[in-house]
Amino acid sequence: MAAAAALVGSALAFAQDKRWTAFLLLGAVCALRSLFAPPLVLLALVVAGRRFWAPAATVFAVLALIMVKNGIVAGTFSTSSWIGMNFARVTVARLSQAQRSGLSAAAQPAPFASVAEYAAHIPVAPTGIRALDEEQKESGATNYNHLVYARAGRMLLQDDLRAIAIAPAATVSGWAVAWFQFFRPAMNGLSSPPTGSTSASGRICGTTPSASPCRCPCCSSGRPRSI
Repeated sequence: MAAAAALVGSALAFAQDKRWTAFLLLGAVCALRSLFAPPLVLLALVVAGRRFWAPAATVFAVLALIMVKNGIVAGTFSTSSWIGMNFARVTVARLSQAQRSGLSAAAQPAPFASVAEYAAHIPVAPTGIRALDEEQKESGATNYNHLVYARAGRMLLQDDLRAIAIAPAATVSGWAVAWFQFFRPAMNGLSSPPTGSTSASGRICGTTPSASPCRCPCCSSGRPRSI
């Protein structure tokens, strides 16, 4: 919701020639959702014109610093260390088990599987930092900040490209549904689909009513939510 609101606000600010507001909101969108990459800021600058260069350069520089930080800490030069895993939900997750067998070890568990499932394929040495080492938060919820997700995400980035080559049609349809789902009203995704049907969220996450519930941070107990 926050990213969608920021995106709409940015568009309105561009229309009203509010340069700093437009690019600050666009930068917030890129920071909140890996679906929107920092080059989007440069693309907006090309469309808006040179007089927008100061806010565009400032916002892009901040996003670049975030990317550098993630590169140092997690080995992923992007605004999100989950970028490979997020894309895997519409690429790798749409492949059959036989097709995934030719990919890396990170592609074998479902996207955002438990720490233990990933650790069985991708050994990660303890860092001494609780936020990166603990499998669960104090509440008992999965700790998606665990370093194994960043390592798996980096491996999945390469698998995502291979998955696109293996099943391009499935990937394109997955992206289309993901974009559709992103801009749907949030309440539309809260009801469980009828038996035998597959919701938009189910198609995105690669789950159906007969499959295991999606365990990614965007879903709760298998119930679809907007992403």
